[in-house]
Amino acid sequence: MAEDEKIEKQKEVESDKIRTENPVTLEKLNELLTNNLKWSQIIYEQNRKINRKLFWSSFFDYLKVAVILIPIIIGFFYLLPGINNLLRAADVFAGVDVCKDGSAQQGAFLDALLKQLPIDQAKKEQLKALLR
Repeated sequence: MAEDEKIEKQKEVESDKIRTENPVTLEKLNELLTNNLKWSQIIYEQNRKINRKLFWSSFFDYLKVAVILIPIIIGFFYLLPGINNLLRAADVFAGVDVCKDGSAQQGAFLDALLKQLPIDQAKKEQLKALLR
């Protein structure tokens, strides 16, 4: 403990020497304040530049996401009717009744589907007989 007290007293003596050797004057304070103000302005300008770069970086990140997602969403809405027609055709061939009014509408749908196929009339009749 005595050594700790001795060290503390030495530090006090050294700090007193520094205070007496370098007295703080008004000019010195004024110079320190102006230097502090200059450094603060430099740091402020750097922060403004960093904030601007961060803003534009985040803006372009959102823009990238939009460029990817918007075509996917639009494509989904444009392709949805085609996918539904394809699924209906697959259901007809699988034998699932997809029409609400029964076999009359299913037969009409089947006729319309067979008209689009590039086969002769005899083969169309065979397909119609197989699917009913």
